Amino acid sequence: MPLPAVLNLVDIVINQRDTAQTFVDSDFGQPVGAEERLSAITLQGQANWHYGGRTERLSRTLTGDAADSSGHVVFRTTDLDDASPTVTLSKGDRITSIAGYSHDLEIVEVRRQAFLRGAPLLTMCFFTDIASKRASR
Repeated sequence: MPLPAVLNLVDIVINQRDTAQTFVDSDFGQPVGAEERLSAITLQGQANWHYGGRTERLSRTLTGDAADSSGHVVFRTTDLDDASPTVTLSKGDRITSIAGYSHDLEIVEVRRQAFLRGAPLLTMCFFTDIASKRASR
């Protein structure tokens, strides 16, 4: 299967949420107390920021409107599959570094895109900046 070749790949460090060790409220589906995290993993991806106050409005979901995003990271799905069988990016995971620069970003949506013969070639992770959310409160 052909791979997308026109990506400017950089190191993306992600701390995945440990869903087995984190207690989740059964009524609201939100973590209670501190979230447990797995060890950091480094993946190759292309980061894109939504500058100028423009945020991409995410589609509505079965559980309500999804949050706006500050940007997104594009991963080749084959790179995610090759990284480890335990790598499953999901909402709530944290991006701590992009290209060596420290960040505090939270993944708000994961989409599989660019399908070829029924298989997704790309995985897009939309994120919000946690620091700017804290500053606006």
